[in-house]
Amino acid sequence: MLRLERDEIAADALREALRDGPIRAVPADETVSPLLQPDEQVLAARPSALLNPPAGDPSLPGYGGALYLTSQRLLHVGRVLVATPLQQIREVSLAGERLLLTLDGGEGMSLETDQPRLLRVQISAAQRSLR
Repeated sequence: MLRLERDEIAADALREALRDGPIRAVPADETVSPLLQPDEQVLAARPSALLNPPAGDPSLPGYGGALYLTSQRLLHVGRVLVATPLQQIREVSLAGERLLLTLDGGEGMSLETDQPRLLRVQISAAQRSLR
């Protein structure tokens, strides 16, 4: 089975599971644990993600690091820490295997990571939980 097909199947399975309740937390690892706020939970983790941050130069390769979706933020932890509150994310779209995030004020960032379709569903579910 192709990677894209596995990603689509996982995203569809999560959409179905979300009909029965909210997205569930996963254990926080030693990298993200010290960064969490008191009531914040990890909802998804990707050990490897390439981030092109807001106001970044598109000609630069971006920042490598781990990506964490929490109940309040999207955290990219690598050479630099980029924390984006979920409430600032206005739109999440796919461009090939890359997630494009549109933020408040029209800024944006892109993420390259494993299972981007599943991550898009996870971000949406986390945002719904905040409302």
